[in-house]
Amino acid sequence: MAALRHAAVIAILATVGCSEDDGPPPPPPAPRASQVAGIIALHENESPYLTSYRRALRLALQLGEIDRLEHIDTSGTHDASPLLLATVAVDRLFHVIVPLALEAAEMRADAARLRRAPPIEDARGAEVASAQAARLAAVVRRTRSRSGPEEAPFVLGHTEVVLDTARDLATAVAQARGEAAHAEAVGVAAASVLEMFPRGEDRAPIVEALIQLLADLASAARGHAAK
Repeated sequence: MAALRHAAVIAILATVGCSEDDGPPPPPPAPRASQVAGIIALHENESPYLTSYRRALRLALQLGEIDRLEHIDTSGTHDASPLLLATVAVDRLFHVIVPLALEAAEMRADAARLRRAPPIEDARGAEVASAQAARLAAVVRRTRSRSGPEEAPFVLGHTEVVLDTARDLATAVAQARGEAAHAEAVGVAAASVLEMFPRGEDRAPIVEALIQLLADLASAARGHAAK
């Protein structure tokens, strides 16, 4: 998939300040067998699409955030349509994740327009979303080209990755493709947004939105299975 060519460097640094006298920090306590079994049960018979998104997002999260992610119940979703899940993921991508990136890049009016846009529920909606992402990516590229290396904001590079990835993901849905690699690319876009907010209060609502996407995908999968 073309989206996977957009390399996003996902570096998670968990640093604990300590002096040489203090020695290294103690390792975290190992989880109990019952806790491990409980987490495994939460992901039993999981959709490959959900597995791919969960694992890709996990790479971008910090320890406490990973714990919340792993406690989302995705069990019993294996038979859900990958295309259905890809469509739900693209809808949330354009209504939640991409606007966060645009706001970080000071493109607030564009972010508001995407949030107000109709839901993406079919191939036609995905085609429209793909065109929107391509237009916005071109705006970001022009802005970057007018800025010197020392002036180009860090967030513009990540915003461009998010938009290019969103364009490719929407195109895939328009072409009825929803393989597991699609979910992995959604995780790449999510990680690019998180790179803009490495720590602090600004990061928390973004992490929650990305974890909620996994819960939304699981809910959609179960709804599909019940029909």
